[in-house]
Amino acid sequence: MKLIISSSELLKGVMAVAKAIPAKSALPILENFLFDLKGNMLEITASDTELTLRTQLEVENTVEEGRIAVPAKHMMDLLKELPDQPLTISTTSDSSFVCSWASGESTLPYFPAEDYPEITGTDDTAVSLQFPAQSLVDGISSTIYATADDEIRPAMNGILFDIDTD
Repeated sequence: MKLIISSSELLKGVMAVAKAIPAKSALPILENFLFDLKGNMLEITASDTELTLRTQLEVENTVEEGRIAVPAKHMMDLLKELPDQPLTISTTSDSSFVCSWASGESTLPYFPAEDYPEITGTDDTAVSLQFPAQSLVDGISSTIYATADDEIRPAMNGILFDIDTD
């Protein structure tokens, strides 16, 4: 895999999906971003098996397509330190890739994309709803006070959405 992308655009993309990266996971591969480069589009996926977030970024130049699992913490730390400039990402072996920019480079490990669990999309029974955003804000605002802050009973940390025709 080899591509050229703006470091600030890549940072925006990884930050958008980073919320799904678990702090500790029974599957260590989930502590990585899945980079999937097809044509001039880079799809970045992050998942904790319950929540999956994806984003797509247009790259400046694609030399070689591919899929790799990139360590999330290392990648975010690197991108936060770089100013906005072109960043070249290229795999150099079966287990490492190089991020190079105008004044330097960094070699990071990666893992095979095949190790990343298969993420299934929505099923055919999913229902789409459209309603005013203010209705959602009002509903959450009037019930959020009743949620718990402790981690002992996680079922009490959420809000139940009971949706019917009314």
